[in-house]
Amino acid sequence: SNTVKSIWKLYEFTKHLGSGGSCTVEAVIANNVEFALKSLNKKQKHNKRLFIQEVEILSKLNHPNILRYVDCYQDSENFYIITELCLGGELFDRIIRDHHFSEQTAARILQTMLNAIKHCHEQRIVHRDLKPENFVFATEAEDSNLILIDFGCAQVVEDNKNYEDLVGTPFYLPPESADPSRPRNGRTLKASDVWSLGVIAYVMVTGKPPFYGKDNRDIFQAIIHKKVHFGKAKVSDSGKAFIKAVLTKEPKDRLSLQQCLDHPWIKGETSTPDPLDAEVLEALREFTNQCKLKKALARLLVAEMTEGDKEALKAQFARLDKNGDGFLQIAEISALLRDDFGQDADEAEREAKEILRNESKSGLTIEKFTEIQVMRRHSGAEQIAKTFKDADADGDGFLDPSEIAQMLGDGLTQSAIAEMIKEIDANNDGRISYDEFLVAMRGKPREKALKAKEAIRVHSLAKVK
Repeated sequence: SNTVKSIWKLYEFTKHLGSGGSCTVEAVIANNVEFALKSLNKKQKHNKRLFIQEVEILSKLNHPNILRYVDCYQDSENFYIITELCLGGELFDRIIRDHHFSEQTAARILQTMLNAIKHCHEQRIVHRDLKPENFVFATEAEDSNLILIDFGCAQVVEDNKNYEDLVGTPFYLPPESADPSRPRNGRTLKASDVWSLGVIAYVMVTGKPPFYGKDNRDIFQAIIHKKVHFGKAKVSDSGKAFIKAVLTKEPKDRLSLQQCLDHPWIKGETSTPDPLDAEVLEALREFTNQCKLKKALARLLVAEMTEGDKEALKAQFARLDKNGDGFLQIAEISALLRDDFGQDADEAEREAKEILRNESKSGLTIEKFTEIQVMRRHSGAEQIAKTFKDADADGDGFLDPSEIAQMLGDGLTQSAIAEMIKEIDANNDGRISYDEFLVAMRGKPREKALKAKEAIRVHSLAKVK
């Protein structure tokens, strides 16, 4: 990488985009062209390895649907990775806005995803964290390219070499990763990427994940043992056959990437052009929003902690972080679950692995540790009710846009708040009731809310006639 005295002599800062445990991402500009700048602090033990690995991977990839690598630098404090800047928003957010979304459109999107992953696999690279949030649009234009991003979990693999570390996001993990005792070689990890695309396919045509549970352990058990069912979702026979063939439990029996690309459903020969039911888009909106609302609430609750609480959690983290590297590993999290939550050794180790499956290879950061601990304290009905009551400033039993803005702080625009309300507002009254808030926070099926919404829609149509 190029060594510079100051990165800001080459690039001008325009906007902060986000931050995680090991990095920050900012929008920057040079010669009137915008880029994304990822900064990794040199003080963090694993960042040099992560930097080298990500640059190695991104520089090997050259595909119109994969994040374009530009350059890398370092100064006395940080490592920097420069990539293209994607401003078109997440895939599912655009699908939700598209009222004519069909199986054919879903198949076309999946074809794009499959081709992007095929290019990765041809370079011996597995992504290992394929999920809807990691597919974004380059621009806001209707014909914008879909771009695969976030190669922080990606790895260069050899087909016959075994790999032990587990990364990924629970809903999208394959059985071979949900069960830590199963061996995984490079060939298996490639099949795991295909599985994750199968989950995305299922979510696109039904609006919900194929394997659900009240917590990660339940989700993993469902992934390992349960069969794929489509319920009342109106999916074509060919679409069902494709998704079932991809969501095959045994990696060697799963469709290969090329078999997926050759499937008549993906090629548009048997996927229907009819718009998907409103219920599918509604369920998808709910599923997409659960994550965003919970993240927003987690940030809120952390911000509201007293200094004493924060110091207590910092001390707890430091006590657990035996090697002082700023990350908690399986053994350290297991110790917390045994000592503070009274779990037995096996149960503690299982849950520690589940917690770490959501994190980077480095481990659990103090920020994420704090969020998890705070959300544990606020996950009961009483705590959710208190959060709602505190936010309901006028005490009318509803949260309106101004109350949500006040609750979540200055980080959200009016349009973002309006979209958040719209996504969980079952009866379209422009505000959030306690029941709607509870459903969104707990992620429970929303059949009653959907029926209410459908009744309103039918009533409106009757009035028009």
